[in-house]
Amino acid sequence: INTLDGSQKQEYPLFHEEMLAVKKDGKWGYINKSGEWTIEPQFDEACAFQKNGYAIVGIETKNGKGSETMIYGLIDKSGSYVIEPQFDLLYPFDDNGLALAKDNGNAGYIDISGNYVIEPVFRQSRTHRFFSSDYATVSVQVGDDYKAAVIDSKGNYVIEPIYDEIFILENDLFEVQLTDVIYKSTDEIGMTWERGIIDKDGNFILPIEFFEIQCGDDGIYAVQCYGDAYHLDKDGKPLYNQRFSHVSVFNEYGVAEARTKDDSYGLIDKSGNYIAEPVYDYLLNWGSFGTYVVKKDGKYGFINYKNEKITDFIFEDAQIFSENGLAIVVKDGKYGCININGEFAVQPIYLSISSFTDVPKNYHLCVNANCPWHDTCLRQIAM
Repeated sequence: INTLDGSQKQEYPLFHEEMLAVKKDGKWGYINKSGEWTIEPQFDEACAFQKNGYAIVGIETKNGKGSETMIYGLIDKSGSYVIEPQFDLLYPFDDNGLALAKDNGNAGYIDISGNYVIEPVFRQSRTHRFFSSDYATVSVQVGDDYKAAVIDSKGNYVIEPIYDEIFILENDLFEVQLTDVIYKSTDEIGMTWERGIIDKDGNFILPIEFFEIQCGDDGIYAVQCYGDAYHLDKDGKPLYNQRFSHVSVFNEYGVAEARTKDDSYGLIDKSGNYIAEPVYDYLLNWGSFGTYVVKKDGKYGFINYKNEKITDFIFEDAQIFSENGLAIVVKDGKYGCININGEFAVQPIYLSISSFTDVPKNYHLCVNANCPWHDTCLRQIAM
């Protein structure tokens, strides 16, 4: 990989466990960093190797009706099957040694031998992998309906199937939802819902009365209820008296985005006081380094969490700062990048620059139009 200072740096961000899945003549196999085949092309689908040294692969076969279908199994680094292809879907193994497997419309959890540890008795489309090795949400048929529940790694219910949706949070907390169907038609269903927070014993932390709940790393909730948005402490008590149309959770600097009832944007502290007055037409949630993209009078600029100006409003478009300390901007119809000081690190002379999303830290997609690998090359940013 070429760095911006012209030096060479060998990195293989696409390789997992020293191997990369590649396709040749319609079949998938694996190569090493030298480009040599370690597993010859033989699979119809192939996933990256996991840290446990196994990879999920798929093989096309004919089902009972004679049509082609894909079944999935597990291989080791030699290409030998650890689990023969047999499942309709197979997910990566979690830290607890279990993998979600789906077959014949039902979902359960298997061990590394392919044996069911938790039988496939759950509805396929709404059953999920384990969260932090401890819990998984599953869908259970109750009468003519399906309800959400939470199980542990032994298949025991932690939360019984009495809610319509459950979302697993940190610290043994769960967001639960009750849903009402307002209307049904041939092509859509109108629904409304209310949400609350419970602990693993079923005790309510927040009652089921909110349209939206977000839990911050500080344990403070950003909630929306009947058109009002505000913050609640860990005990469910409001932090302040003001009401907004939307609020975000607080970041590590104790700052949250707040949108007023007339759709103006500002920043508030935990007392509800404005750090940045609601004078912006748009405010994009913080990127790295406590920075924000703000819009005013049709142009974009940047501020930090103290409401200190990073740039003037001079851009036609802008993205938040990435972990590499750069933000993509558009000026006079051309793309470039600025650094955290608001200075151009990459001059705005390009027709496009790909997003930093999913690119490793300290890297961005190549902007050298003369590079023969322009679409896929990664170049390191000199920090």
